[in-house]
Amino acid sequence: MKKLVFLFPLLAFLLAGCSSSQNLIKGSLAEITREYFFGQNTLFSVSISVGQREEPYCIDGHAQKLVDFALVVLQDRDGGNGLNAQVDLSIDGKTQQLLLEYNPLSRCYMADLGCKLDSGSAISLEYEGRSIDINQISSSFAVNADQAIDIAANTFKSLLKKHKLSTGLDGECYLKVFGQKQDDGHLFWCFTFVTTSQKNYNLIIDVQTGNVVASDNC
Repeated sequence: MKKLVFLFPLLAFLLAGCSSSQNLIKGSLAEITREYFFGQNTLFSVSISVGQREEPYCIDGHAQKLVDFALVVLQDRDGGNGLNAQVDLSIDGKTQQLLLEYNPLSRCYMADLGCKLDSGSAISLEYEGRSIDINQISSSFAVNADQAIDIAANTFKSLLKKHKLSTGLDGECYLKVFGQKQDDGHLFWCFTFVTTSQKNYNLIIDVQTGNVVASDNC
């Protein structure tokens, strides 16, 4: 019986430690994706990451006030022509013209809608005469954003403890959806911790299994 009495406070201590790491992350978020939409055809694919990120957006180790975002990313299977692209985006029956800027590093077209989208929104996009439906697929993830943060808090517990300040973390945290969905490719959660001294630590988590598939040594 004495052993059981001892175990209960020990378990409470361990849970408190994990909760502390989660709170450190949540209090230092510079970006978090909560909803993920996707659509594709034989010529191109489109993803929309929806969540909150800091404003102004700067990867410098200092988290700022969060605002809503919806990042539209179009991937032309031919790599694109290097110029910006004009598309028609329809959300719940309302169509708007949207200018996507070409990113030469990722060879994608991108634009931020600057707002939050409902998970049940009916979305379609027309590009070069072809239209596709863009559906919310993050509801099928076995691991949601909050659970990914839990995994990151547990995996990086020692790292976060080293960078804990009286006011929070000596750095900022990012949680994004990473990977290629085309042709049934795999998607992952990418958790990144950036210190004020510009050191980056990354963690890649399978959205279906919750397995950590890659992690920086820390």
